[in-house]
Amino acid sequence: MGHIEEKLAERAMTAPRAGAGQVGLTAKQITGPKGKGDEISSRPAYISCPVCHAAYKCHFSTSVIEKVTDGMARILVKGPCEHKFLVFVDSNLRVRSIERIDHEGVVCEHADTEFLERHIKQLEERHAQMAKDKEYNEAFELMQQIKSAKKELEALKNKIVVK
Repeated sequence: MGHIEEKLAERAMTAPRAGAGQVGLTAKQITGPKGKGDEISSRPAYISCPVCHAAYKCHFSTSVIEKVTDGMARILVKGPCEHKFLVFVDSNLRVRSIERIDHEGVVCEHADTEFLERHIKQLEERHAQMAKDKEYNEAFELMQQIKSAKKELEALKNKIVVK
């Protein structure tokens, strides 16, 4: 057991419980695939809520790291204490870090200028066809959409997008 895991296990024994149950992915401790005894397909971990410091025992299975390309899985956990936090698990199923979640539910808008330019072009083509067919009311409504899309495009082009 590593130094961090020992500290968390010690904290788990002394910290008050905020609720019953386990957090994260649960799985039994079993041997690796195809009967290989030296591989681990799940590992218990002692974690502590970064907000209220309630201690929990979790089991992380190999499925959490199967599709991870950088060797570190980021798992959103909601503990029995109702706090949400991120648990960083490495490719050896060891907890490397725990971070609290300060905010959630932030709304992001589409910021693809090329998409907006194509969309405006399509709207303008439809507008020209409607004007040609003397569908003036529909053409007027479409022109309002075109103006709105052009304002949005101009605003996006003036902003710096961090990648």
